[in-house]
Amino acid sequence: MDAILPSIEHFVVVMFENRSFDNMLGGLYPEKTQQGLYNGVTPGMYNKVEPYTPNLGVIKVWQDQTGLDAMIMPYPDPGELFKDMNTQIFAPNPVPKTGPGNPTMGGFVYNYNNQPVQSGGPVPQGGDIMQYYKPGRDGNLPIMTALAQAYGVSDAWFASGPVQTLVNRIFAHSGQPSTYTSNGQLYNCIDNTTVTGQAYDPLGNVYVPTVFEQLDKKFGTGQVNWKVYYNDFPLSALINYVYEHWGPLQPNVCDYNSYFASDVQNNSLPRYSFIEPRYTNLAWDYRCQSAASYMPSSYHPGGACPGWDPNAPDTPPPVSVCFGEKFLADIYSSLASNTELFRKTLLIVTFDEHGGLFDHEPPPAAVPPVKGVVNFDYSRYGVRVPAIFINPYIRPGSIFRSGGQYPFDHTSIISTLRQRFGLGGPLTDRDRWAPTFDGVINTPMLNHFSPANLPPVSCKIPPASARGVTQPEAEDPNSIYSVILKGMKSAIEKGLMVP
Repeated sequence: MDAILPSIEHFVVVMFENRSFDNMLGGLYPEKTQQGLYNGVTPGMYNKVEPYTPNLGVIKVWQDQTGLDAMIMPYPDPGELFKDMNTQIFAPNPVPKTGPGNPTMGGFVYNYNNQPVQSGGPVPQGGDIMQYYKPGRDGNLPIMTALAQAYGVSDAWFASGPVQTLVNRIFAHSGQPSTYTSNGQLYNCIDNTTVTGQAYDPLGNVYVPTVFEQLDKKFGTGQVNWKVYYNDFPLSALINYVYEHWGPLQPNVCDYNSYFASDVQNNSLPRYSFIEPRYTNLAWDYRCQSAASYMPSSYHPGGACPGWDPNAPDTPPPVSVCFGEKFLADIYSSLASNTELFRKTLLIVTFDEHGGLFDHEPPPAAVPPVKGVVNFDYSRYGVRVPAIFINPYIRPGSIFRSGGQYPFDHTSIISTLRQRFGLGGPLTDRDRWAPTFDGVINTPMLNHFSPANLPPVSCKIPPASARGVTQPEAEDPNSIYSVILKGMKSAIEKGLMVP
């Protein structure tokens, strides 16, 4: 098979957290949406307040004004368990055991309204789940929308499954959710706890073949073929192969992307780079000079983590999308500053899952990656997530779709790397059939969009009282906070991280 994307020598994937396509980029091209050229949000879209009981009203999609209130919306964190997503996608219809079923995309408001309320914390407001961001410099996502319009966007990239962060990230590396055995039967992992179990140490507990291993087998382990750049903690290290090769994990302690920027400047990017944002604001590293240096940059909605401020450890503020914008701006500016390297690099920006926020497009049928499981077989995708393609030979305003039987999902990353670098056969049936990104380099004309064209980003930490104080579920093993806290303690004990 001929190599695809022959001009691309480096792939960089940035995977953020828990935002739907409609929430982030549904308002990017209103006119193209009306013309049927872009599958975005239209003003008449709605959810019923109570899908199981008629005539109790509806809540339509809407756009909040630019400012703090929108930047920390929704707050508290929406539901993102498998059962939550099934309600969001199918209510009031039955949830199928296999296949795409009959999705309504009508249960988002209902599910958010029925999330448990913490004592003294804010009550979820169903309408917040239907808010979608205004694009442009005067909106709340000036960086993301500017890059999407300056280069290319996909309005048909789905999460690999209707499940939480950890499993979707494992999909991106391995083409499967990982499995476990109970009472002699094989199960797919679904919620975060099925990945981490009750073990104290989550590091290296996921044993699956990965694209990292394929790269090393192809090009040899004597050179760095891939790197994972991380901020507070690398969730990729839950996979055993990544954990056993901790050397290619590059920490960015305070300034978001110092190691990545250094590798760009020194022309030492590997063939494949995977960038993880700062998920928490655990203040474990006091070398950072300000609290803003370790605010979450993942775009994840909800409250920040205890311990972000030693003087007020029990009053964490809401998370603002502004810090995700700054992180994205820094990554792009670093890469685009090396013009020769930039021409040979494809930067892909996406999100692991939709995080409970409204999207109107039903997830289609998908190829099950693992045979013989007795629970959910992943024969349908998760909800759509944002996806942006960046390279100076991408025509501004491009809209990309796979054009084949299946849409883009996280395993398209694996499929693309395999076919670009000749890595051999697929890891699973999912990435075997996943469409590649061949065709996103679509113009011989150089795109001269400069980092100087991006608006400046200055972020302020929201006050803890901005919408009421809520504690993250520190004792909930499903929470990323809990997973990272365990992993961080283990990595420090093993000398892999410096406290």
